[in-house]
Amino acid sequence: MKRRRIFPFILAILVIVSRVGQAAITYGPLTITADVTGPAIWGVGADTINPHMPFNIVFTENYLKGPTDSNRATWSSGFQFSGTNITIEWTDTSTWVPAQFQGYFDVFDTIYVESWANGLPDRFNYSGIANNNGVPGGPFNFIIAGATATLTEFSGQLCVEIGDFNDDAFDWLFDDPMPTFTKKCWAVYDCGNEHPHFTNCPSTLTTQYGAPFNFDFNASDPENDQIRYSIISGPGSINQTTGIWTWNPPCDSVGIPIQLEVCASGPFWPCPYGAICAVDLTVTGGCSPGDADSSGTLNPLDVTYLINFLYKHGPAPRPDSLCSGDADCNCATNILDITYLINNLYKHGPTPCACGNWYSSCP
Repeated sequence: MKRRRIFPFILAILVIVSRVGQAAITYGPLTITADVTGPAIWGVGADTINPHMPFNIVFTENYLKGPTDSNRATWSSGFQFSGTNITIEWTDTSTWVPAQFQGYFDVFDTIYVESWANGLPDRFNYSGIANNNGVPGGPFNFIIAGATATLTEFSGQLCVEIGDFNDDAFDWLFDDPMPTFTKKCWAVYDCGNEHPHFTNCPSTLTTQYGAPFNFDFNASDPENDQIRYSIISGPGSINQTTGIWTWNPPCDSVGIPIQLEVCASGPFWPCPYGAICAVDLTVTGGCSPGDADSSGTLNPLDVTYLINFLYKHGPAPRPDSLCSGDADCNCATNILDITYLINNLYKHGPTPCACGNWYSSCP
């Protein structure tokens, strides 16, 4: 015989013990709903799941607490997921219950999972008991189940209902009046819409420091859907309608590997699931005053580099010999720069001027 409602029974006892001698406790009605959200959702009612894209099943409770009602103290919400013609990849169940909702309970079994295939959370329960806090009035998201669906046939379906657990200690249980939940299903169907494609996507772009960096990204859509451009990662800004990207490189970008990722999205393909163009950016010119060996840091090697250049026929500072060797920003490279670096490195002297300041003051 299966053990019946052990955890909820313990929760109920804790509530009774903690409230002995108190006046009668009343609770208002509680409703529970589930909806799907995220990049995979499309359709007339925005309730169809596109395969191969992530989505969330968001469970919302709305406790209609009256002026004399108490916060809800007992909670055991078990759900069962099922589907036809699909496989599901779930996100980590430890992230499903928002921290705010967990905080309403003093004692809880945050997660209980049962599965019938591949270790997936096909049955999921959140149980809690509150002695001092409890669920207040108002709507809260109490489970956000992340997933990605894959079709095994032309179309499929994903459903959720009250759970039927092998270990029924985690069955559905609440303070009266107990909420109900009607089985809800969503169609899983490929929208059939192709994502945009870039018609120009250079592997590299190069510019000179001190000048605006512009590029006109272009993409086309097989269904002539409206395209929107956005930056996934990297510098600059982009016009979401025209695809014109602009960047004013700072001095510290000179000679540093930088990657730009631009996304072209359509109505069924939000970023980052639309077309992606990855570009390696190179900024030439510019310098860091005093960084004679262009290592990216100021250190004793820069002093040695300048000594070799000025007195031992060594190589010139790079990438800009005048700027890189000019630690004191007097628009010349000489022994004063060696002294300036030594004072900065060993005697707490002032730091070399900024690259932008050098270019604005020196020819």
